[in-house]
Amino acid sequence: MIMKYLSNFVSGHRNKNEYAELTDAHLNNHSTNKQISFVNVTSQQDLINAKEALHDGQVLIIDISVIESNGLSLEIVYGDIESAIDVTGGDIVYKENNDIIIATPRDIDINRNTI
Repeated sequence: MIMKYLSNFVSGHRNKNEYAELTDAHLNNHSTNKQISFVNVTSQQDLINAKEALHDGQVLIIDISVIESNGLSLEIVYGDIESAIDVTGGDIVYKENNDIIIATPRDIDINRNTI
């Protein structure tokens, strides 16, 4: 049934009443490499690890609340993450009142409108 549906769908000869049944097996076989990672930037090494994770396609939620006390500055952290975004083609936003930077890989955009 599914192969017929897919064949008809691809060829454009799909009956609008046809549908594909998805079983738990279909849903459980879906895998993705996308992950959301939480990062506490307390050192230069944390920043390097965050950039590597971004290059690997992870979405990052970066807590920068303690950077000033660790010798890093917001400008350095944001600049490093922003340069990684420039290379990967992702998106970045800084939530100032929460001391959080959200960074995404190439295929995920950040909606800046409030829901």
